[in-house]
Amino acid sequence: MTPYFEQACQFIEEARQANGCVLVHCACGVSRSTTLCCAYLIKHHSMSLEHAVIQLRSRRHIVQPNTAFLRQLIHYNEQIERDTAIINRVIQQLENV
Repeated sequence: MTPYFEQACQFIEEARQANGCVLVHCACGVSRSTTLCCAYLIKHHSMSLEHAVIQLRSRRHIVQPNTAFLRQLIHYNEQIERDTAIINRVIQQLENV
């Protein structure tokens, strides 16, 4: 799923910015669609993976990314956190110049 995270996040965010709606679905609505929605919440709403899953479960109680997808989301979350930390450090350094 990882190769689709950025594309899906961008698609969802562009639709939201245009006041549109997006239906994210898969065969059962349990794992694949949940994984993409979690990736979006992690990236664009600065949610932790845990918080993203809780948020989705509050709307659809059967959501449960499978173990492989959870691993991918953990790595994605870590990547987003690293990138954010680097950006914040650079901004802080630029402010001190």
